[in-house]
Amino acid sequence: MTIKNYTSKPVSWVKRGAVAAILAGTAALLGSCGGSGVSSETGVQVGALSLNPGSASLYAGVPFTFTIAGGVKPYTVTTSEPTLIPNLTVNGNTFTVIPKNPGVVDPQDKPDIVPSRSIIFTIRDNAGTQISSSGSNFKVVQNFITGYSLNISSLFGCGVNSTGTPIAAQGCVGSESAIDLRPTTAGVLYTNRPLRFTINYGEFLFLDKNSVPPNTAVSSITLTTSGTTVAGGTEAGSLRAFLRPLDTARTQYAGLRITDVQSGVYLDVDFLIINSTVVTKATLIPSSLGPLAGVDSSKCGSGGVDVRISGGTPPYAIAVSASSRAIVSVNPPLVVNANGIFTVGVAAAPAPNSCLNEPNAVTVTDANGLVTTFGVNTVPGTTAAIQPLTVSPNAACLPDKAGSSVAIAINGGNALKVLNSSNTTLATVAPATGSGAFTATITTAGTGAGETVQINVSDGAGTTAAVFVTRIAAGQTCK
Repeated sequence: MTIKNYTSKPVSWVKRGAVAAILAGTAALLGSCGGSGVSSETGVQVGALSLNPGSASLYAGVPFTFTIAGGVKPYTVTTSEPTLIPNLTVNGNTFTVIPKNPGVVDPQDKPDIVPSRSIIFTIRDNAGTQISSSGSNFKVVQNFITGYSLNISSLFGCGVNSTGTPIAAQGCVGSESAIDLRPTTAGVLYTNRPLRFTINYGEFLFLDKNSVPPNTAVSSITLTTSGTTVAGGTEAGSLRAFLRPLDTARTQYAGLRITDVQSGVYLDVDFLIINSTVVTKATLIPSSLGPLAGVDSSKCGSGGVDVRISGGTPPYAIAVSASSRAIVSVNPPLVVNANGIFTVGVAAAPAPNSCLNEPNAVTVTDANGLVTTFGVNTVPGTTAAIQPLTVSPNAACLPDKAGSSVAIAINGGNALKVLNSSNTTLATVAPATGSGAFTATITTAGTGAGETVQINVSDGAGTTAAVFVTRIAAGQTCK
């Protein structure tokens, strides 16, 4: 049996503890008579073919045992999601499965429901009888080692908006914030479980409510989930921690880490701190774009970048300066959230006159009217520009006799040119290929007075030119 690692997503809390759970489940499976189906029982059973239980929630990484009744052994068990539960053959009456963690889940109506994936079991016996479960009877539930319910909220509003309503936020300077957590594994709440809270980045500290005196500010704190439910109070297995932004903190994103002390499994959480009293302008990351070089010396560079807005007060108005509008664009023109992103695009332009070196090409104005600028710099490319492909002459008349010829000069374009005739029975061209500037000869063949042949010249980069050669009879003139 292969055990795949599904511990790469930190928000699922399946980093290291899940592996231990799977190994324990695997041992249970190897010790049972289920799995791929080995049993000494044989023969025909009495009664209709059935699968028991008829419905259940199966947690990823946790063994679950089914019973098959009736029908004729052996049985073939298939599922609608073989990547979660592989197909197997069962020779006995029981089998055990260990579902894998579903990456794709069913749409959820309620955000606090543990994500799951519906799965259909199909049982076929040796006589050809087949039964299938309903699409809603069985679900494979994502196994969160801890914390599918976590919330950070300020106990007081961060100032008021234009209507006088308090602004809700995760962290407010001058106020405490509560961290409410319900750590779970396999859908069961952890009780009496120690969790350690530490700072990843940002200007804040945790508050120790049990210190003497209380509310001592600390950079790390370990708390234990409740063991029993308190009437009108905390739920068994829940936990509440507190943090407070520093009084000098500007509006910013901050991060904390919650670690399960026993297993070492951790969850990193980002949250927003708002300071409604300290006015600072926004910072742009990155603060400029370029220099962007063109494809050759005749063109200025082009490109684009996503720019993140840090600090300041949302919303932010994004605009391009009048001198830069010809080649610079922004999207969207308004960013409504702190730590939001907008895109700067730069179009190619002729060098050197249209190249741009503008430190204030883009301006970002926050809700307080504070302005931050973004620079754009484009330069010509270093390789020589390719001259346009030309042929001379581009039309000619030749006497209507074999061997008549005319020379054409070919200039510009890419290094390698390819020449071909639209009708080689009337006219040919040599050489058929050439590099740089060179001369080719068009020679008539056979007869065909009044016929026109097109000689096509291509430089392999989508640029073409043509020479039209008309054969005229003796005494005629070229029109």
